[in-house]
Amino acid sequence: MSVRSLDSLPDELLINIISRLPYKEAVGTSVLSRRWIDNWRFSTNIELNQCFFTNKTPALHPILAFSQFIIKFIQTHQCRKISTFNLTVDKFIMPLKPLLLECVRFCVVREVKHLTVDLTQPLWSLQWSTARTRPLIDMPSQFYKKCSAFESLKLFAVKISVPHCRNFAALRSLSLGWIQLDDLDIKHLVAESPVLEELRLTRCWGFNVVFRSISLKTLAVLKCDLKEDVVRITTPNLRVFVYSGMFGVLELNGVVDNLEEAYIDYDLEERFENIADSIYEQFMQFQNVKVLQVCSFVLQILPHGFEHRFQPFFNLKHLILKTPFSMNDFYGFSFFLKSCEFMEMLTIDISDRPLLKDYEPPAVLNPDTFWNSEHPITTSCLKNSLKMMEVKGFSGARLQVQFLQYIMCFGKTLKNIILWKSKADDIEAMEAYRHLLNLAKPSLKLHIYDRL
Repeated sequence: MSVRSLDSLPDELLINIISRLPYKEAVGTSVLSRRWIDNWRFSTNIELNQCFFTNKTPALHPILAFSQFIIKFIQTHQCRKISTFNLTVDKFIMPLKPLLLECVRFCVVREVKHLTVDLTQPLWSLQWSTARTRPLIDMPSQFYKKCSAFESLKLFAVKISVPHCRNFAALRSLSLGWIQLDDLDIKHLVAESPVLEELRLTRCWGFNVVFRSISLKTLAVLKCDLKEDVVRITTPNLRVFVYSGMFGVLELNGVVDNLEEAYIDYDLEERFENIADSIYEQFMQFQNVKVLQVCSFVLQILPHGFEHRFQPFFNLKHLILKTPFSMNDFYGFSFFLKSCEFMEMLTIDISDRPLLKDYEPPAVLNPDTFWNSEHPITTSCLKNSLKMMEVKGFSGARLQVQFLQYIMCFGKTLKNIILWKSKADDIEAMEAYRHLLNLAKPSLKLHIYDRL
């Protein structure tokens, strides 16, 4: 359709089209024709992202260009109601604070339904301690008067007065990050959100996760500095559970039958501890999931439990192992291969993770013969169900190749293996790929790609 054809459309339809475009592209339509110069000012979906102004306006400093655009936007925007408002600032300076607060007031009084304010600073993610950060702005008073209008909220490094948050009648998704909370704050927010389906807490601190919710379907607790490392919830309709941080109390009451996906990553743990039975009891809560992700800490600890050698995951279809691919994880690999009898997909996500201090294997471990085809570790999933395997961060290292050879040899139903290289120009990975390709059966498709 030509610009001339678009110009013939009624204003209501043009505004509908503009509102469906990414905001940056919507602003760009101002150059199409004279009629389009101001159409973008009627968009109901707005994104003000500081990175849009980096190196795009050489005559102005990016922060100044961003500030000037916000001022112009507030002065000229025409919509009385806003559907979506996203504000992202990754280079915060104090002079920006009044302007950012004015942005929030602007969209809140227009009854925005989906609000994102993300003031996360890039260097924060390099800090182990979240307590070093502080919220950069406080929510203005207008926010608390419009709680019933919000359908989704994402607030990062933004302080909210939780006791003043009342009647989130329409709120279905809530994400909070980089703020201090307490136990009562979490209970209050959940209680005031009767239809809440998704709760995500990222890098928050000072609290335990203890609450009840009938409506919640997804809970993510990501690298929070919990007061006592306690997650104790009663959520009978929970479908997806995500946790990363320190090992601690994990009680998901009433979820065993309905939980479909669990992603567990104790990536902040550094020392080996003999807590295999405690981990085993935790993972009993995931016995009916279809997708399960486990980390290197679990792979190293869990096989040390002597009373419970293998735990059946009868419904599991997709297993994800996050690992540095050290021999310390091999008994954990074996544990889960034997436990997931009906698994159809296996993902190995290789990343640099520190090995646990003082680790000792549960039995003698020779990495060069552990996966030797002459003494195979027989597993039901390799014989009957595994169809696809994916390796992220493949480097062609010897231990990786040996494991793949084992899977290729005994994977009777295996159809596809996808290797994502750790580096674009990785000669060792390509040589290993060609070696594996020569070993592959005619029915097996083996692919290698640059990691995205």
